[in-house]
Amino acid sequence: MARSRLIAAMCGFKAWLQLADALGVQNVAGAPFENPDECNKAGEWCTLTLDVAEYNGPSAQFLTRGYNGQMPGPTIRISPGSPLNVAIVNGLEEDDTGLSPNSTNFHAHGLHVDPGGDDVFLHIGPGSEHKFEYQVYADHMSGSFYYHPHLHLTSSLQAGGGATGMIIIDDQPGEVPEWLMNMDEKIVIVQHLDLATLAGLQTQYNGNLWEVTGSDPEAELLLVNGQTEPVMAVEAGKWTRWRLLFSSLESYGTFELDDASCEMQLVAKDGAYLPEAPRAVTSLPIAPGMRCDIAVRCDGTVETVNFVAVTQTLGPPSLNIQPNTFKAISLEVVPSSNDPEPDLPIFKVNRPCYMASSLDMELDEEEGDALSHVTMTIAQGAFHMNGVLYSADNIFEDVQAGGLIEMEVEGLAEHPYHQHINHFQLYSTAEDPSGFFKQGDWHDTYYRADEDNTVVRFFTDRFTGLQVLHCHFFPHQDGGMMALMDISGEEGSVYDAAEQYDPTCYRDDNGLSGGGGVFFFFFS
Repeated sequence: MARSRLIAAMCGFKAWLQLADALGVQNVAGAPFENPDECNKAGEWCTLTLDVAEYNGPSAQFLTRGYNGQMPGPTIRISPGSPLNVAIVNGLEEDDTGLSPNSTNFHAHGLHVDPGGDDVFLHIGPGSEHKFEYQVYADHMSGSFYYHPHLHLTSSLQAGGGATGMIIIDDQPGEVPEWLMNMDEKIVIVQHLDLATLAGLQTQYNGNLWEVTGSDPEAELLLVNGQTEPVMAVEAGKWTRWRLLFSSLESYGTFELDDASCEMQLVAKDGAYLPEAPRAVTSLPIAPGMRCDIAVRCDGTVETVNFVAVTQTLGPPSLNIQPNTFKAISLEVVPSSNDPEPDLPIFKVNRPCYMASSLDMELDEEEGDALSHVTMTIAQGAFHMNGVLYSADNIFEDVQAGGLIEMEVEGLAEHPYHQHINHFQLYSTAEDPSGFFKQGDWHDTYYRADEDNTVVRFFTDRFTGLQVLHCHFFPHQDGGMMALMDISGEEGSVYDAAEQYDPTCYRDDNGLSGGGGVFFFFFS
């Protein structure tokens, strides 16, 4: 019976395609779950063409901007120490409003790379193209990352409108337990689309993008890999690894399984393994741009379990904005003749030295360490970071490469904080009942509705140049809630004392490709 149900789940896709064709739609609710396309193998060029993408779904139809005609774009996979080569082709047409809504660029969100290569100030106009060549060092932590356009004033329409995709830096042998490397993997890109808001943003420009039609043109949509409420067949008792990314214009999401017969174990967040993993969680509170890797197992006592999302758009109390609840994925739990896989043991990975734990470190300002402060606020309708609107010369602080920075971040209850190039560690944070957030965790994007300020620490490791900091609600970023930190000094500088606090941390010259090896160990 189990085998027949698995075959039915696989063969059902053809029937769904036939039904979709008969109805004249491309996206039918309840189709079998599919991973996104993959773009390339390590070291090869991935060409992403930003062009008009058509969405034709159950309740709405519209034209948006997408990569290679899709929402989301294809997944890019590389290994630590291999190059990331991306060719961006702008296939959009000129817009004569003078506001450049169809110019673009590219951001490798979460990667620890040279900010000069991840150039978010570059303009790629309609009909133009640009090749991005990233050097990903051998000591880069493996994990789930993210790409999207990042041209100031256009991020809302482009990234918020669906032009996103995932970058995966694959685990290497010996880096994580073998059972994790061999676990069946699902890529889950969740895109929340506020159709009325996106259509309103488009009205200041020309063209027919975001002219929404259908039975519910002002709806909010939740798509998983471009699908509506897909059905994922899972074998009872078997663990599956989900690489989850949430993308939204200006809403945060809380994700849960609606029955306790399925469980979630948190393994990594924002492309960084937990200090000790896995961690049992019952909900995933994530803001736009955040990722998490979870292991999911269902015991089979319930045949259908839903992965549910509750999204909330923030606004003044007078607007009385209500949350929306979506069935993101339906899990069809298929009985198995195999014994259930065992509970996951606790493990700890050795970390690159740019992610050595800073919790016990002492700051030394004479050695380039620094205290910093960032505040995100809305004042009289203007979006400020540290009290000012973004401009190209808004450099709020100069710091030295190779230092340890302790930063207080304020405004988190209304604004997800994101910084480029260097991940940050939660140094002082409120206890989280859900277990998702914990002191010592690493992030590149952070938001908590129940915490307005926190203290983080990060290393200005290896790279000099401008590090971008901003709110990751795209309209807030476009509106001016963005600033620059200038990292100066000698290129290649590192925090020399990292090994004193974490003797197991590794650098590029003793990482996996250098033969030094990275190992894991278990806790009882």
